[in-house]
Amino acid sequence: MQKYAEVTFELFEDAILALYGQDGPEQQRLANEYLVHVWNECKQSWEYGLRVLMRPATAGQGYPTQSQYFCANMLYGKIRQEWFSLTPSEHEAIQSQVELLLQYIRSGQLSFAPLVLKRICMAMTVMSLAIDGGCARCVADCTQHQLAPTSSSLLHVHVSLELLTSLVDETDDSYLPPSRKDTLVLEITDVSTHVFPFLSRLFETVALHPSDETVANLRFSGLTCLRAWIKAAGFSLAKLFTNMPAVFQALLQALLHAQTAPGAVKEVVVCALILSDALEVNEYPPARSKDTATSALISTLLACQPTIHHYLVHDPHAAHALTTLISTLGECELDWLILGSPDALAFSELVLHLTSQPQRQIATLTFDVWFGIQDYPVASRHPSFQDATFRRLLHVLVRQCAQTAADEDDIASFRQAATELFVAIHHLLKASFVADITKLVRTSNAIVVEAAMFALTVVGTELKQRLVSDDATQQVVLDLCRSHIFVHPHFTSSPAVVHVSSVFIGLLGPLINAQWTATNGSDSSLLDATFEYLCFGLSVPSASSAASKAINGLCASCTPLLSRRDALMSTVLSSLHANVSHLDKQDRQWVVEGVVRVACVASWGRLALEQLVNSIFSRMSDPAAQTTPSLVPMELYALSTVLRFLDAPSDVAGGPALTQQVVNWVWPHVTRVASSSALAVDAIEAVCDVFTATLQAMKHTPQFATSSEFASMLSWVEQQSIVCPSAIQCALVAVELYGGGGGGMSPPPPPAVVHVVVAIGHHVMGHCHAVPSPSHIPDLLRAYFELLQRTLLFCPSSVFPDLFASTIHLAIACLMHLDQREALRAVVVYVNHVVTKRETPALISYRSAVDSAFTSQQAPLWIAMVTLLTATCPTTVLPTVIHLAFALMTTYGPSMHPAVANALLNQPNADAPLSIGNRQRVYATLVQFTTNYEERKFTAFVKDYAKVCRKELPVEHLVDHFVA
Repeated sequence: MQKYAEVTFELFEDAILALYGQDGPEQQRLANEYLVHVWNECKQSWEYGLRVLMRPATAGQGYPTQSQYFCANMLYGKIRQEWFSLTPSEHEAIQSQVELLLQYIRSGQLSFAPLVLKRICMAMTVMSLAIDGGCARCVADCTQHQLAPTSSSLLHVHVSLELLTSLVDETDDSYLPPSRKDTLVLEITDVSTHVFPFLSRLFETVALHPSDETVANLRFSGLTCLRAWIKAAGFSLAKLFTNMPAVFQALLQALLHAQTAPGAVKEVVVCALILSDALEVNEYPPARSKDTATSALISTLLACQPTIHHYLVHDPHAAHALTTLISTLGECELDWLILGSPDALAFSELVLHLTSQPQRQIATLTFDVWFGIQDYPVASRHPSFQDATFRRLLHVLVRQCAQTAADEDDIASFRQAATELFVAIHHLLKASFVADITKLVRTSNAIVVEAAMFALTVVGTELKQRLVSDDATQQVVLDLCRSHIFVHPHFTSSPAVVHVSSVFIGLLGPLINAQWTATNGSDSSLLDATFEYLCFGLSVPSASSAASKAINGLCASCTPLLSRRDALMSTVLSSLHANVSHLDKQDRQWVVEGVVRVACVASWGRLALEQLVNSIFSRMSDPAAQTTPSLVPMELYALSTVLRFLDAPSDVAGGPALTQQVVNWVWPHVTRVASSSALAVDAIEAVCDVFTATLQAMKHTPQFATSSEFASMLSWVEQQSIVCPSAIQCALVAVELYGGGGGGMSPPPPPAVVHVVVAIGHHVMGHCHAVPSPSHIPDLLRAYFELLQRTLLFCPSSVFPDLFASTIHLAIACLMHLDQREALRAVVVYVNHVVTKRETPALISYRSAVDSAFTSQQAPLWIAMVTLLTATCPTTVLPTVIHLAFALMTTYGPSMHPAVANALLNQPNADAPLSIGNRQRVYATLVQFTTNYEERKFTAFVKDYAKVCRKELPVEHLVDHFVA
């Protein structure tokens, strides 16, 4: 950086050249730092930037365009950032220099690349927007010159068009004061009365020289300017038709003939977007010429359908612009469209054609037209829009959703956009929706069949509701299943079709129940065929996830039926065992959960569970499990799923005895894994999950808490608490379920529970001394403080009296050094619980120990609290910390005030921008709000105080909060 040790014009130029890579990456980095400093900190930057721009480019000068663009961009940025902080004399000097620069450009004395010229014009216009009357002056300068066939005149008009476009194309007005923003809207509207006539004269003149390339470029700039002003000034289609008739006709004519030259196509795009923007301008009351203008536009669009088709195939930009125009017209003229005049029906055919265009993402622009028609009552629409058009639309959407290898656009995003439209069509067509899908399935190839089945899945929520009681829907779905899904080759030969069909079959629970009820349980063919297909789906790797989830859903919705079909569940278990190699953890859990749900209410439940767990045990003991470390944890998670759903089996299934039986089966296998000397962390987590599920399953068996299994389980959990935070979660469940009520009349907790809490506390404390900072073990601390908080609720005697003071000491260290959000939140919640619940039945007998711990450590506690509030606390945790601060100050009152004052007043100046006087006022405000118990005011004040200390708000923002 020594090269850039001072600020001179020569170094400024050298740095710009270095920035664009002429001197290597290291010099590029140094140059960037230097230029950022000059741009933001040095007044000379104004002079240097204008000096570079005012200097004509000479032969041999290196890369003038880059230097010029940098300076033009700097000038634009500095006007936006600094204009309102400059003095009036500086305003005048900069304004005169920029106007002189533009005068040189218009006269031809200076020439710039298009990007540089655009940036210079943008700098001039943001300055005009910032000055009262600046818009009017800029427009007057631009519109006073008439176009003549001379080079100087063409250049002058070209610069004027750039200025006029930039004047209303500046989308970010955040640099302007609010008062200026309000007046600017009216100012733009007023000066537009000069801009539109200027543009009309321009188009009349350029029409005389249609083939001249320079004039063609000028025409395109004029069109771009017209579009910008139509949006900014609210110039409607009717006004365009009335006030600029020649321009309106020229815009329509541009759409009639297909163009292939790039420049001509760009003009077509802008013309279409101009008309679209004008359509979106709403006038009240509507102008008399609105209908005439709209009719002319509709007639033109209907007449140029071959041209539109050409662009749909050959040019995506023109296709996008024309689709936008037609969709906007459809949305604006829905009242006309739904009446179904010949032109309206022809127009709807055009919209339907656009929906089927090859560019799917452009096709989605038409969706709002179809949604708009659907918003009208069916009876008020033309018969075509009551049914037939939407049937055709359904076919178009399905074929658009069909993906082939040649597809280049993203089919997934189109399907996501089409989802709501499918739902709307289904709401209209009802049972006919499924009937039409069935016709598509019958006559199409596998690719379209997959898309058709996808359409059924996306309307699944409404379809399930109709399957409950709508006979027509039930019949067409039955026909689809029996005639196609269960028998057609497409539904077994194509993995994609199997996947989406499995999703659809998972929705058939209401239909299966209805058929079972209608036949009094004598016809189970639909139920059997459904599960047979889903078992096949489990064998298809790409469809197995959908099949697993469908099995789970049907087991939940058809539990009473399946409880009578033991052979069916046995088939599902056999299929699970045969295909388990390609099922992931979640897929296995879906199937296991479904089977256990049924087994818990079935008389044959014990046999099914025995078959299930025995298959799991066989895979756990398979030699492959020894060479593939992930196999055993996955099987353990399956066992935990079995146990988790066995907490309350029905009496028919065996009641608590069934749960005890399964625990007896599982216990030796799990303890064998747990006792392994080289157990990986994922295996430890899986064992913890099984133990947690066991605790939950046995919660209705009181004697379990005194069993040897319970004690050995918690002993193992204690040993793994440091290695795996999930072990602490297991202890937490033991505390919640077996720790007692926590009140004075509650039974004492089992000794094993007390022991595990105390032992884990000692292990965690010891481990904290072995690491440099609590920030190194956030997951462990989060789990431990969550355990402590539950312990205070259910068995506080495990924490008091020996462990409690140490937990507060550790909590203060965590408040000072912990930065992980959820871990910090757990610490704050624990401390807040102790403070706010110290007089509840669970803690009242330990109140003196609580008060002693807080009063003895109040100084470091408040240093940690102030540090959190002012510097280190994540934003999402801040409300919880503020609540804790309020609780501490209101609970302990004046005894806490010295510690609070000390922490606030001794805060390092580097970390807090508040003076000593302001800190004293902060302290006085906190004391008053807590003394008067004004929590809402306290919270608002501390939030702003924290933002001020983090330099997110100015200090003055606190003045309104300070108490007198």
